[in-house]
Amino acid sequence: MAAGPTPVESRWVECRDGQIARIGAGDPPRRPDLDLDGMLLLPGLINAHCHLDYSHLRGMLSGRRGFADWIGQINALKRHSSLEDFSGAIRAGFDEAISFGTTSLVNIEAYPEIVGGIEAPVRTWWAIEGIDLRVPFDFGPLPELRAVSPHSPYTASAGLYRRARRIAETTGAVFTTHVGESGEEHEMFAQARGPLYELMDRIGRDMCDCGQGGSLGLLLDEGLLPRGSLLVHMNYFGEGDLARCAKEGHAVVHCPRSHGFFGYRAFAFDAMRAAGVPVLLATDSLASCATLSLFDEMRAFAAAHPGVPAAGVIDMVTRAPAAALGMAGQIGAIAIGGCADLIAIPDDGDPDHAATVLRHRGAVPFVMAGGKVLRGP
Repeated sequence: MAAGPTPVESRWVECRDGQIARIGAGDPPRRPDLDLDGMLLLPGLINAHCHLDYSHLRGMLSGRRGFADWIGQINALKRHSSLEDFSGAIRAGFDEAISFGTTSLVNIEAYPEIVGGIEAPVRTWWAIEGIDLRVPFDFGPLPELRAVSPHSPYTASAGLYRRARRIAETTGAVFTTHVGESGEEHEMFAQARGPLYELMDRIGRDMCDCGQGGSLGLLLDEGLLPRGSLLVHMNYFGEGDLARCAKEGHAVVHCPRSHGFFGYRAFAFDAMRAAGVPVLLATDSLASCATLSLFDEMRAFAAAHPGVPAAGVIDMVTRAPAAALGMAGQIGAIAIGGCADLIAIPDDGDPDHAATVLRHRGAVPFVMAGGKVLRGP
């Protein structure tokens, strides 16, 4: 496979048995099977947090009336959706994510019973979502790429978090959870009041853990997170929480366009970077953003944080999530012995290839996952 210069300056890549066998900087040793002249070759992108279940809800919800109101909206729409609707949404979500160059993703799966009927076209961690507000929850047998996701501190009990932690520690499963997302969540836990507090109280949640501090601090204090957890959103946290997260190897998953959809306060990237907490970018769902494009997320992040170099932004959808998922050097990089997950975009002639990547809009012309061409020649 031959291509123009890339972020690692390779001119050709040889793939064999789903892996990258050789990389060269000069002319290829033989005529290439695929000639991608005029393109930039990149590692496939990694979406560290998405809800493909909700891909049929694009444009149907509003975040302007607050987070608790949005929960009411999405629950009402879910009640009118069948398992077939969700299965179709997942398949459509896969197609869209792949069209934008995603070759690995962590999908938060609220309906584990449909996983067996869907053949994932790219590497997928099916993170089984646990909620036990009204009835007990059992994670049950996990899909091949194991992952667990107690939904959030306001919908999952401490007992459910402990069970998920045990699964992660004994099986090596990825552990991910929403935490500190909204001002309403912070108000609920820190001050025992607000719209989310009132909603959870009406549902019948035991509210005895409210009024004692932030939700992230609660998880940390109670030892409910295994080392290396993926903490999604984390817009609210207490003094000292970031240092504790860094010590435990946790990473934060930030969804810039979903963040803007709800009008949350500025994301504390500088504080996280200073504390040594890795930040990953992800799309969240089409219930709170317009596309499943990580290129759109990168541009949104770059606009909000202009001091971060373009190469650093690209790392947040390649090398950083690969490391957080325990696959450094295997995905998120063009490396000998790594997975043959490759994408190519048009080269606009700018010698700053990273800047070219951030400018890319729309579908990706060439996508390969595990050595299989999914889009392109």
